[in-house]
Amino acid sequence: MSKAALDSWEQDHVESPDLAKLQKLAVLLDLDPVKLAELAGYDPIATLPPMRPYLRSRYPHLPAAAHKEIAAITRRYGIDPNGRGPAPGEDES
Repeated sequence: MSKAALDSWEQDHVESPDLAKLQKLAVLLDLDPVKLAELAGYDPIATLPPMRPYLRSRYPHLPAAAHKEIAAITRRYGIDPNGRGPAPGEDES
């Protein structure tokens, strides 16, 4: 992420920051990407990437084998690792 992009955000020159850049910034600053997306006005359920790319961007230090293992576990529990997560209200008790 460039310093110029950050400066534009800080000076409120950007009406709607790019979600991919927000996620990179969240990773760099060790912030929750979902909360940062919400603060920027995004609907996290509708705008988050599928689980696999999200995990790769959020946890880049994990080896490929770990990502495959996580995908296998989610499939075992009926969750599509390429899906975008639960529908609104689906995961609430």
